[in-house]
Amino acid sequence: MPLKLYKFRLSPPARLAHLVAELCEANVEYIEVDLSKAEQFSAEFLAINPKHQVPTLDDNGVYIAQSRDICKHLCTTYVNKPEDSHWYPADPIKREEVDRWLDWSKPLHLALERGTVMAYVGPQAGVPFRENYGIDICIIGALARSDLQTQLELKKQIAIAE
Repeated sequence: MPLKLYKFRLSPPARLAHLVAELCEANVEYIEVDLSKAEQFSAEFLAINPKHQVPTLDDNGVYIAQSRDICKHLCTTYVNKPEDSHWYPADPIKREEVDRWLDWSKPLHLALERGTVMAYVGPQAGVPFRENYGIDICIIGALARSDLQTQLELKKQIAIAE
């Protein structure tokens, strides 16, 4: 029985879960939940995810709703090729580093999600379009880039010292 991934094509978290499902070559049925038509509030979808969020993964009756958790689950459960195990390594030290980078990216991910969804869905739901939806993304992106450069430089220095 295939997994079911409920997603919205413009949702960055849903696209992440979709990409990881493809990388894992998991048997997945993709179900589009159109946020612009408020399909996430349908009785059918609320029974799957009461928080009305996409993506949501249905793994034979076990529901997972956060994109990072979905990705971890897919990589832990459905990666069959050893050469693909680097996406979410079994080694606890390497896995902890991946988890740190996933945590680091949360603010940027949330800003992208908010900007994308509000720019597209907001006006259709009666929320006036704002020209500055992208400002959050630019500010957080600049901070993230600066932090990323600092982290990579620190990692380089540690590697040289070792």
